[in-house]
Parts: sequence; C-alpha cells; structure tokens
Amino acid sequence: MYSWGQCTWYVKSVAPWVGTYWGNGNQWGYSAAADGYRVDSSPEVGSVAVFAAGFAGANAVYGHVAYVESVNGDGTITISQGGMGFATPAGPNYRTMSASGLQFIHRY
Repeated sequence: MYSWGQCTWYVKSVAPWVGTYWGNGNQWGYSAAADGYRVDSSPEVGSVAVFAAGFAGANAVYGHVAYVESVNGDGTITISQGGMGFATPAGPNYRTMSASGLQFIHRY
C-alpha cells in the first residue's frame, strides 16, 4: 500500500501545475475536472495517473497518484511515484503497468 501524503507531494514536485487542494489521491480526478482540467482514460506523457482506492496496490482508503513518464506501444505506461512502501519514499520510483482502469489528468 502506498501512502497518500507522499504520493501527492511527489506528483506536485514533478507537475507543479496540479491543484493545491485536490484532496486525497482518489479525489484528484473529480477535483481536476471541477477546476477545468481534462480528465479521461487516455494516458499522455506528463499527465497524472489517478488510482482509485485499493486499485493496483493503492491505499485502500485514499487512493494514489503518479506521474506518467512514458506511454508504451503495448498498452502499458511507465509512471514515477513516491510514498511509503517504496524503496525511496520521496520518489522517484518507477513502475511499468497497464493503463487500464486508471484516470488521467491532463495539463492542457
């Protein structure tokens, strides 16, 4: 399980355009949409991946967020992330995984 506080801090450090008061990781998609950002299921380099609570190792209550480093030809994405439970809690920690089931917040 990944800690929500450090995951949001890490993402804000690599994507300073994200909102200041978007709540827990699993709330970021809703909050970003309310602020006018595009939120969908299509990953792009530089977008923010939003994990629902309990999805793919995310915290069962707070969810998780990560930064999309690459979109790969096989339908996977490579993300960087931080949080408790990682070798480097402050990040970056890299993971390649399926993009299916995630929301993505886009800067533009």
